[in-house]
Amino acid sequence: MRFDFVTVGFGPDLALLRLQARSMGRFLDAGTVGQILVVENGAEGDGFPEAFAREVLPEYGPLAGRVRLLRGAEVRDYGGAPLAGRGWRRQQGLKLDVHRFVGSEAYVTLDCKNHFIRPTDATAFAEGGRLRVPSRGVQARQMGAFRYFGVAEERWPEAVFGISTPFPLWRAEVAALDEAVRARGLASAGALPVSDDSVVEYRLYGAFLFACRRGWEAGHVLSAPPAVTFHARATDRLEAFLAAVERPAVRMMGVHRRAMWCDAAMKAAIVARWIGFGLVRDAVEGEALLTPPEGAARPV
Repeated sequence: MRFDFVTVGFGPDLALLRLQARSMGRFLDAGTVGQILVVENGAEGDGFPEAFAREVLPEYGPLAGRVRLLRGAEVRDYGGAPLAGRGWRRQQGLKLDVHRFVGSEAYVTLDCKNHFIRPTDATAFAEGGRLRVPSRGVQARQMGAFRYFGVAEERWPEAVFGISTPFPLWRAEVAALDEAVRARGLASAGALPVSDDSVVEYRLYGAFLFACRRGWEAGHVLSAPPAVTFHARATDRLEAFLAAVERPAVRMMGVHRRAMWCDAAMKAAIVARWIGFGLVRDAVEGEALLTPPEGAARPV
C-alpha cells in the first residue's frame, strides 16, 4: 500500500522538520511513499519557502523528488475558507483540507516533531487493508465532535480515535466529511467549529465515521501507535519516553518543540538517541536542533 505523507509546519518548526526529512530519507521504505506534502502554516512573506528549499528539501535524500511544498492559504482557499484563527487550529484544519491535493487512497499525517528511527513500511500504518489508528478511552469533555454530529451520550463507543501522530486517513472519507460539514454551514472540513476546542481534526473524522458512515470498523483498526512522543510538559517523564524508544516495535520518536527549553542534561539524552539512530553526526549538531530560534517564545 502506498501513502502520501502530509506535514504542516511553520518557521519555528524548521529544525525539527529538517530532522524529519532526514529520517524519512533514511528509514522510510520508498515503496510506501507517494507524495510528501509539506503545508506552510506561517505568515505570508515570512521566508519559510526559501528556508525550506535551502535547509530541509535536500535532507529528504532519495525522496526529495517526491516533495511538494504547499502554501497554507492555497490549501485553505481551495476549500473556500480564509486562513484564519490560531496557528494550532489552522494546523489541524489544514490536515483535512489538504485531501484535495492527495493522490493516494489514504494519506498519513505527521507533525514536525515526528521522526523515523527504524526501517518503516506500510505495515506501520495499515493492517489487512484497514488503517491503523491510535485509540483512547472516552472522556466526556473531549466528545464535542460526537455532540456535533448528534450522537447521544448513551450511544458513545467505549473507545474513540486518539489524536497522536502518525495518523492515517482515507482520502475519500475526508472528502465525505468535507461535504457533510459544508451542508452544516462550515466552509470546509478544515474550518473546525471554533466554539469547542475538543473538536479537533482526528476526533471530527472519527465521530463522522461513527455517526454518518456506519462506523469505522470496515476501514480502520484501533491499534497501538508505532510512535512515542516526548511532549516536554512538566508532568512528562523523559526516562519513560527513552525506555519506550528502545522497543523494537516503535518506528518513530517524537520530540515536541518545547524540548528546546529543557535543561542541558535532558537535551543531551535526546541527542544521544538521535546519534544512536544515525540521525545526527554528533552532539553539536543535535544540540543545534534543540536550540530555540532567536526571539522564539516557549510554546504553551
